[in-house]
Order: sequence, then C-alpha cells, then structure tokens
Amino acid sequence: MSDEAPSAALPPLRRNRDFNLLWVGQVCSELGTATATLAVPLLVLALTGSAVQAGAVRTASAIVGFALRLPAGALVDRWNRRVVMITVDVVRFAGWALLAALVLGHRVNLPVIVVIVCVNAAADVLFDPAESAAIAQIVPVRQRSLAFARNEARAYGTGLAGPPLGGLLYGLARAFPFVANAVSYAISVVTVWTIRTTLRAPQSDRPPQHLLHDMRDGVRHVLGDPFLRAVLIVAAPVNFATNGSFFVAITVLRLSDHSAAEVGIASGVLSIGGFAGAIAAGRIQRWQPSVRSLALLVMSAFVVGLLAATGVTTHLIVVIPLALPLILSPAVNAALFGRLSTRTPDHLQGRVSSVVVMFAMAAAALAPIICGALVEVVDGAAAMGLCAAVAAGATVAAMLSRGLRTEAD
Repeated sequence: MSDEAPSAALPPLRRNRDFNLLWVGQVCSELGTATATLAVPLLVLALTGSAVQAGAVRTASAIVGFALRLPAGALVDRWNRRVVMITVDVVRFAGWALLAALVLGHRVNLPVIVVIVCVNAAADVLFDPAESAAIAQIVPVRQRSLAFARNEARAYGTGLAGPPLGGLLYGLARAFPFVANAVSYAISVVTVWTIRTTLRAPQSDRPPQHLLHDMRDGVRHVLGDPFLRAVLIVAAPVNFATNGSFFVAITVLRLSDHSAAEVGIASGVLSIGGFAGAIAAGRIQRWQPSVRSLALLVMSAFVVGLLAATGVTTHLIVVIPLALPLILSPAVNAALFGRLSTRTPDHLQGRVSSVVVMFAMAAAALAPIICGALVEVVDGAAAMGLCAAVAAGATVAAMLSRGLRTEAD
C-alpha cells in the first residue's frame, strides 16, 4: 500500500478492512488504557496518600518509555509488525491481569505497581511504532493524513469515555479498571491477528547492521529535516506543560476530597475539546492551513487556559480552560504525522516515528514528579503556574523558529 494509486481508484478509507480492524482493536485497547491510567494514581494515593509517589510512578513509566523508544523503533523496522503487536498485547494483558488479581487479593504494594507500569511502558514503545509502520503498509499515501486524523479521534474519544469509566469502575471495586484493561488487550490480539496484510518489515539489500547503526539512521533522517527539527524543539516543553497540568488538575482535585467518580468525569472533560477537534480535523485540513499557524493558535490559547486554571485548581471547573485549546490540536497532529509518514521510507518508519515521539515526550517524563513536588511543597496554583511559564516559552520559540516559518511559506 505504500505505492500511491490514482485518486479515482482509491476506495474510501472506511472500506479498508485491515485499517478498520487495526483501528477498532485500538479503540478497545486505548479505552482500557484510559481507565487504568486514571486508576493507577488513585490506587497509589489510596496506598500512600502521597502526590509525590503518585507522580513518581508516572515519571518512572515515562522514563522507561524514553530510554527504550529508539531501540524499539529500530527493532520494529527489523521484525514483522504483526508479530510485534500481538506479542506486546499478550504481555500487557498478563501484566494488568496480574495487577487486578493482586488488588483483589489485597496483596498489592507500590513496588509491584511500579514494575507492572514500567513493563507496560516498555511494551507501549514497541507497539506504537509498529502500529505507525503498519498504517504505512495498509493505507495508501493520499489517505494517510485522514487515517491519522481517525486515530486522533480514537485517542480523544477513548480519553473522553475512559476516565469516567475508570472512576466508576474504581468506585465499584479497585480491581475493576485493571480487569477492563486486560480484556481490552485480549480484544486487540484478535483484531491484529485477523489483518490480512503481511506487515513484514521491508527487506533491505544491505547486510544486517548493528542496532546502534539503525538507530542513528532514524535520528539522522529527523535531524536532517529542518521542519522536524523545529517540531522537536517546540514539542518537548509543550508536552511538559500538557502532561504536568493534566496531572496537577487530577491530583489536586482528588486531594481536595472530590470523589473518584467526579475526578473521572473531570478527566473526561479534558478530552471533549480534543474529540470535537478530531472529528473536524479532516474538514480543517481541506482548508490547508499551515501547521505553524495552527500550532501558534493552539499554543497561545493553551497559555491563556493555564493562567486561568491557576486560580481554580481545587474546583472541578479547572478542566474547562485546559480543554478548550485542544479543539485544534488533532488537526495539527494529523497533519504532522501524515507528513512524517509520507516523507519517510518504509524501512525507516518505525525508527523515525520513535525518534519524533521520544524527543517530543522527553521533558514530559519529568512533569508529574516535578509538579507533584510543587503541589506538596507549595500548592496546585504554583504547579499550574510553572506549566503556564513553560508553555509560554515554547510559544515564543515557535514564533521565532525558522523551520516552522519555512514550512508555512
């Protein structure tokens, strides 16, 4: 599917059987993940009463993902992508099923949670580039931006439904969100198994290279592109501010004696703007705005939202100013990943997507523990203020970036 066919010969993406199977399986998987993502910090808070330790668990997971992302992308470009996705889902199923059993047996503790969350993070960094590479094999070039827009809708839709479901399930029994997550991975195994496209890694005429050599190829491709270089510089602080502010909002609400169900609903509200934007992403792309103009609009609105949220961190309405800027974010992401996919040779798909995600999420790994410490030592307003300052710096950098200006011309 990497060779482009004439546009008139392309059937609609909704009739692409293999893409639909992959997409539906990941709807289930990401819905389960969203329920567990809310439940894990609630479980840690119930066991320890510490926002710092709840943040440390998330930070540990992010650090593992950061450390393994480059080699994971290189390995995905060597291995059959179907085998990678199925194996990873089996591992994730086993981990979350184990956590559910330990919670049910009242034998769970913080070290066990950290190990399971970190193993899941290692599995995630293998699955994500494998899925991106699979899309490049399943979806024709002209439809890839639309495919990534549908993935944005999937992510925001599950982010909208998952946290309230996670809060509800956690309120019924602490183990239920983890049971739901395990089941979601079992469904994903079935859908990936039934995809007809081979999904083998492209064969190379070169003799096998050392893993470090393959990793360097992916880094060189990204750093050799002025636009992608600019994206990496801007995305890291934006993701720090996003991850940190969302963590502060959820943690402070829970510490302010809001129920798990209320926290779940508040978390779901964060996805409403993004879900609406994901649905409209295809129409926005038809207007052909530049990525730079969309990114500057979103980032400026995000700074304003963070400043507004600083004064209401203990109230449920804190999520409203954080959610509104997300309306245009899916269009930016879909355009970016669609462009990345079409510019990247098939044999580099896993590595390039891993490099972009790794650098973009680098600073986000530190956000929960830094913001959690500020919440405990000062208060939620100080932590939210830090996120606003970081986002403002990223916005200025985007305005001055030559790579983004060149892309807009």
